[in-house]
Amino acid sequence: MDLAAFDTGFISYGHPVAVRIQETLQEAEVAEILGYTHFFVSEHHDDWAAWSNPIGLMSALAASTSNIHIGSAGLLARYHDPYAVAGSLKPMDAASGGRIVLGLCPSNGQKPAMTELFTRREFDTVCVPEFQRHWPRPVWLFSIFWTTS
Repeated sequence: MDLAAFDTGFISYGHPVAVRIQETLQEAEVAEILGYTHFFVSEHHDDWAAWSNPIGLMSALAASTSNIHIGSAGLLARYHDPYAVAGSLKPMDAASGGRIVLGLCPSNGQKPAMTELFTRREFDTVCVPEFQRHWPRPVWLFSIFWTTS
């Protein structure tokens, strides 16, 4: 059975962000030791969030683990350039041995069609299958696949 852990980055008032991030790195290491197959971090833009953009944290998580898959549990698609996301995740995925998983979701609970947010070419760039490009699927999770042309 595959098990996944999920960290939202919630932080208590007065708790140092650097300490919270170290705790997240330790959580991923423990999850890996316990046999979890995936560790996900979310994106939030609030005062209670230790991080906003999970991509940098995903890199640190991949570096501090060796087998567990590292993913974004809801990268807010509206706020990110698809080419920048692909450009950041491609080397991270290669360096981690193919352990990066990208999860996309609409932002702020809104339900726009994902096709309004990304063009077909942008979806193709980050290899989102056609059947995953339309609402009502709230979070799109897929492993990163890279092709050279």
